[in-house]
Amino acid sequence: MSEATIIDDYELLNCLQTGNSTQVWEVRQKSSGQPFAMKLLLPESFSDAEQKKALKSEAAIGKSFDHPNLIRMFDVVVGKKQGYFIMEFFRSQNLKQMLRTERPAVQARAKKILEGVALALAHMHEKNWIHKDLKPENILATKGSEVKVIDFSLASRPSGAIMRLMGGSKSMVIQGTRTYIAPELIRRKPLTFAADMYSLGITAYEILAGRPPFIQGNPNELLMAHVRDFPDKPSSYNPNVTPEADALVLKMIAKKPEDRPKTMQDFAAELRNIKLFKEDPEEYARVKAAAAQENFEESLSGRLDSRTDAARDKSAAPPPPKPAPKPAPAP
Repeated sequence: MSEATIIDDYELLNCLQTGNSTQVWEVRQKSSGQPFAMKLLLPESFSDAEQKKALKSEAAIGKSFDHPNLIRMFDVVVGKKQGYFIMEFFRSQNLKQMLRTERPAVQARAKKILEGVALALAHMHEKNWIHKDLKPENILATKGSEVKVIDFSLASRPSGAIMRLMGGSKSMVIQGTRTYIAPELIRRKPLTFAADMYSLGITAYEILAGRPPFIQGNPNELLMAHVRDFPDKPSSYNPNVTPEADALVLKMIAKKPEDRPKTMQDFAAELRNIKLFKEDPEEYARVKAAAAQENFEESLSGRLDSRTDAARDKSAAPPPPKPAPKPAPAP
């Protein structure tokens, strides 16, 4: 064990994620032998006072929560050489990874996953915090549908009365992830809990449809799509999605915050009372894959038959006539 793999009472085992200014590590506490996760400031960011402040802020926000669907925060240390905080270690992939590799299985558990996320956000809202960066990468889920929402680095308070009277933020910085950001944040309007509802709606759309509603190549065009474009129904991309699921998700991503479900509890209640898919998603995927394989085999067989027929026709054709003999040269 080298000195570089030890920070205070923690042994660094596996780097889980690297960001612009931090890394997240799986660690083992030497004194207890227990696993934890560590969010560690990178060396080049440690000299930045703002980064240290942000690290402390995220840890303090996380420690104020007490909910089974929010990752638990423990110690925060900002010393002379390192800055980090310790979190609960939750062994799972994030939802983005799961959607890439096992989408039908995620769809089969979509109700439990979305309800778990909604209850986590409801707890944050009760504590007067907005997550502001809800997306599949910030949702951890197990095969048993246990859910944890992570990453409070952008968490913010709702806009105050003065800000609402002013009509929003004058800051030129748009915080959030472009694919999931609410249109009012792009337009620098006041921040409310409805921004999280929009981001959860985009996430729900991606689970149901297999893709987000807006996929523009240009980053600015993607932002403008949230503001001006009306998305297709999820069932346009996945015919197995029910009309009531279409309606709920489109309501969540309404352009106007006041047109979305009012609270996370309201959304969760409506979610419980509808069917998301017409057929079991895993069985639907199996049948679809089997039909595609059958069509491929029939197409391949047809091409082979055509080649055989062409070869047979060629062999059965009469030989070409012999060329006429050339006339003898004149004496």
